[in-house]
Amino acid sequence: MSRKLKPIDLGAKIVRIIESTRISVTCEEVAQDSIHVALRDAVPGVQREVRLSDRDRVDLLAGSVAIEVKVKKRQSRAQILKQLERYAEHDEVKAVILATADAWPGTISDLNGKPLLVASLTKGWL
Repeated sequence: MSRKLKPIDLGAKIVRIIESTRISVTCEEVAQDSIHVALRDAVPGVQREVRLSDRDRVDLLAGSVAIEVKVKKRQSRAQILKQLERYAEHDEVKAVILATADAWPGTISDLNGKPLLVASLTKGWL
């Protein structure tokens, strides 16, 4: 009998999968596709472009873990953080992953009491 992973454990599993996969960072859509393919067998029910509200649409949702993909620096860190905080406000989201090609400071570990994990999109190429 398989046990259901806690959101933080599922998030850590997803980060490991992302970081061990060669993800193309040419554009966000391609990166999202690569992540979706990498997760689909290991994380049943992973979905693309999930609308959390009229304002919020997360790139991928795996169970209760929201995954936002950023490959190019179009937004400031403050803008990205505000976006992730909005996702964390939704009851169905229990953890948030930022999958990014940019370096991200490891000082922020939660959003409104929900875990924030960061996955490097370039680590799989090393």
